[in-house]
Amino acid sequence: LLLSVGDIKETGKPQDINSLNGKMLRYRLNGSIPNTNPIPSSPIFSLGHRNPQGIAEDNEGNIWISEHGQSSNDELNKLENGRNYGWPLVTGNCTSASQSLCDSLNMAEPYETWSPTIAPAGVVYFNEPSIPEWQNSLLIACLKEQRIMVSHFNADKSAVTHSDWVFQYQFGRIRDILLLPNGRLFVCTSNPVSYTHLRAHETRG
Repeated sequence: LLLSVGDIKETGKPQDINSLNGKMLRYRLNGSIPNTNPIPSSPIFSLGHRNPQGIAEDNEGNIWISEHGQSSNDELNKLENGRNYGWPLVTGNCTSASQSLCDSLNMAEPYETWSPTIAPAGVVYFNEPSIPEWQNSLLIACLKEQRIMVSHFNADKSAVTHSDWVFQYQFGRIRDILLLPNGRLFVCTSNPVSYTHLRAHETRG
């Protein structure tokens, strides 16, 4: 079980291994702590997060998370055991000025960043024949920009090759996306309408 915990506006906590703030936590379903977690007897799986929101697993078992930046650098990250995601010491990608700090933190750089911020929320990996042009991509619900971001991976998922978006300003603030086994998609919004069914032909409109 993976749990995302924000920093709760306490920026000193994400780099503190004695605090659960600003962390991704991992438990067994019975509540015990896996012995493969990076810190013995601790649920902490990764640190240096500001506000992780969505969590998705792809068809190869990789875990992807969306994360809110503060005023810039919303991020898409690949979750890795024991890695540091920088906050608040590094935001966004490493630069020549911050590279030595990134190295000392064992920092995992984001696969994608957004400035101005888009407020990414729920994510789902999509590789269904129902919408061929979205295969091998992450669908990311966006609150602030009120759209679904489609981030396309290269073949080995070592990079996001490009992104586009659909349904901007049509459904309001999109909170989460649900993929059913038959390839149908539903979105949950932070509006009075609780869900909307997305049909394949609508994505091509």
